[in-house]
Amino acid sequence: MTVTLPVTIAPIWGVSPLQPDSATMTQITLIVFLAVLVMNSTLLTIWGVRRLFLEKPTFRRDWSFLDLWLMPQVILTTLLISLIPLFVLHPAISSTEAMMRSVSFVLPMLFLQNIVFFGVPAAFVFLKYRLPLREIGLPPLPKRREVLMGIGLGLAAIAVSLPLEMGLTALANQFSYLPWVAAGLKMEQALPINALIESVTKQGWGVLLLAALAIGPGPGFGEEMLFRGFLFGLLRRRWGLWPGVIVSGFVFAAVHGYFIGFLPVFLFGMALAALYHRTGSLWVGIIVHATNNSVLVLLAYLFPNLT
Repeated sequence: MTVTLPVTIAPIWGVSPLQPDSATMTQITLIVFLAVLVMNSTLLTIWGVRRLFLEKPTFRRDWSFLDLWLMPQVILTTLLISLIPLFVLHPAISSTEAMMRSVSFVLPMLFLQNIVFFGVPAAFVFLKYRLPLREIGLPPLPKRREVLMGIGLGLAAIAVSLPLEMGLTALANQFSYLPWVAAGLKMEQALPINALIESVTKQGWGVLLLAALAIGPGPGFGEEMLFRGFLFGLLRRRWGLWPGVIVSGFVFAAVHGYFIGFLPVFLFGMALAALYHRTGSLWVGIIVHATNNSVLVLLAYLFPNLT
């Protein structure tokens, strides 16, 4: 069961069957770092020349593609800093695989991750764009109609997505002799969130409750603010409705890292973006997302063979 379970920002090479050697990983990391450094230096130079010498604006003050470039960097930096205490408190965990199966590590990591996913875009909107969160569809409390709509649509999403994923799984297994299909299946099985779900199913109801909160309401708030409130909001303003729906849905599915689950998560992401546009409320998507994920955790706990 992989449908719409949360993004997990964590090292996965240690548990992946496609694990590259350390030298290759070092080279890839260095190339990415240098590319980002060059891009940032170029943007800073362009901004400085236009601002200081030409006295012309370079980028829009709000909902700029520059913000889209900076956002992942700010999120990743904030996450790495916030996760330092967790690594300090878990020095005995000797491998990435053991780390991803440690409930005491992964659940706090998910809480921190979604606080950052929510907090960084919210800070851009509130501090940089000078907009109250109410303006992007997030007043302090949802309306009763939004709560009922969110719960109903969240349950409906499960009723649609689970049969779809089961069908895709059966289809993929028929073609598992193909190397790229076999690699995709193995990589999906090695995702950190799947290791967490497997660990939770062996724990008691207290751990189940914490997992339901970390995997349900946590991504509901964090991922909806990031992918719908910010990413879709920016793309809709710059490219229009349907390009925004499709691109934000694609990015949402891609960062989850699923193979079989890519299509269901892609459709789910597009549906959430369209729902946000239709209702004007982030609350509906938050409740849909939280309901969907929480029920999936409960199903995984009650029926482990579904995972």
